[in-house]
Amino acid sequence: MIVSGRALTAASLFALTLAGSGRDAAQQPASRPNIVYIVSDDQGWKDVGYHGSDILTPNIDKLAETGARFTQFYAQPMCTPTRAALMTGRYPFRYGLQTIVIPGTAGYGLDTSEWLMPQALKDAGYKTANIGKWHLGHADLKYWPKQRGFDYVYGATIGELGREAGIDVPALEATVAEFNRHAREGKDPAFAKGSTAYNRFYGDPDIQPNTCVAPLVQAPFYAVKVVIGDLGTYDGIVTNGHAQVLDGNKRPVPGLYAAGNDALSIMGGNYPGPGITLGPAMTFGWLAARHLAGKA
Repeated sequence: MIVSGRALTAASLFALTLAGSGRDAAQQPASRPNIVYIVSDDQGWKDVGYHGSDILTPNIDKLAETGARFTQFYAQPMCTPTRAALMTGRYPFRYGLQTIVIPGTAGYGLDTSEWLMPQALKDAGYKTANIGKWHLGHADLKYWPKQRGFDYVYGATIGELGREAGIDVPALEATVAEFNRHAREGKDPAFAKGSTAYNRFYGDPDIQPNTCVAPLVQAPFYAVKVVIGDLGTYDGIVTNGHAQVLDGNKRPVPGLYAAGNDALSIMGGNYPGPGITLGPAMTFGWLAARHLAGKA
């Protein structure tokens, strides 16, 4: 299952994180800093709290208060030009990228002869990561983030996601493109999502014309492995005899309990008959209540 992430604010976010733990980290001073770049697309001047906005941005406000504020520097009006300038330190019109966003199917990208910022930082011994959008070339592998100096990429493109998840990239991209083509019209011929009033009632009312279907276009993208079973959550959360949730070391997580479909099924992935989860749900719910009350 592929999921498209939504922006955290009205602007879409792109983060570049660099941890000073490269091949020569042992020779580096202990004070060597980590570096984080955050690029917010299409952000207005008054879209931050310290400019008097109604939008609450306490963390950004703290950075502005304790750091240096540059008030005479301006970003480009769209994401591709902005990223091209950030990655190269040069004006994007040098590459013909000064106008629009590079389409996902376009065969061009940021000139590969350019030495980008993550490549320079890798040479300095840093580990590099790209979290979020890319928009500097998609259709050709040579333009992808991992070919441009990034060690780790999280959901920048559908193709990169497929490569990381071990999915056939051309097949995945073709599948998503076909899905998006129909989704823009509110249709899902493969699975008929939102084909009934009942389905649409439980969808997202902000998505139209079909509350259950929307194109997968906004990075970051996520892949979730779906395992077929008799019950949707037959392989749930591991608990103990008091319904306490156990961590990876089989130790109880304080204050956290699970029962019913959320807990690991005692049926081991089988479904002997209707309502088989109701008995365990009531039993372990009772056990959790007793444990919480200190009567276990």
